[in-house]
Amino acid sequence: MTVRFKAALNPGGGCTVDIGTETRGVVSGARAGGTPRRPDRTRATIVLKPEQERLIEAYASASTQGSLALRVRCAAPPAPTGSVSESDLQFVDFVLSVARAEGEKDPRPMKSDQLHAIVGRETSILFSFNVPLEPDVDGAKRYRREKLEVALTPLLVSGGRVQIALHVEGEMATVAADSAPVLHPIEHAETLVVAPGEQREVDIDVRSSDPGEGWERVR
Repeated sequence: MTVRFKAALNPGGGCTVDIGTETRGVVSGARAGGTPRRPDRTRATIVLKPEQERLIEAYASASTQGSLALRVRCAAPPAPTGSVSESDLQFVDFVLSVARAEGEKDPRPMKSDQLHAIVGRETSILFSFNVPLEPDVDGAKRYRREKLEVALTPLLVSGGRVQIALHVEGEMATVAADSAPVLHPIEHAETLVVAPGEQREVDIDVRSSDPGEGWERVR
């Protein structure tokens, strides 16, 4: 299981926590080289009062009836035990923008957000869009569901430049009322070296497996 937390202190006290989990499993006795099972994903946002604690279910198994839960508590950070103080930490700010291009058209901006990270620690954000499609051959309504989770980890600051580990994960799915969604998983990882104020572009190309889905290519 991979768990990602994004926490913020509320002005009146307490915490707002975004929690995302991804659980990958295997079926006992399954043949080697078979198609891997799709991971189970959950996402929740909770608001906690100071010193409040809650259990958040992260995974439930349909085959074993077992489940896993996360115990989340909002409390003041523990007193530092080493010599590292907040002034010793290095912070990096990002402006992350997503743009979409249909087919061979030029990309059009969709959304921008600011992210704040400590060197050596990951920060992430989820972009989600629904795009209407033309009805299928039977006239049924459908749309394309787009999800992109972008994780950035500043690894090193040297010579005024930042080394960043970038990981993008998500999917594009054609969703129709009368059939199962057609899924197109997205996974991309690379390491970037960026100077302050420098803009870098990462191009992700997704193509449909069937022209009948109502779209062919999205970047």
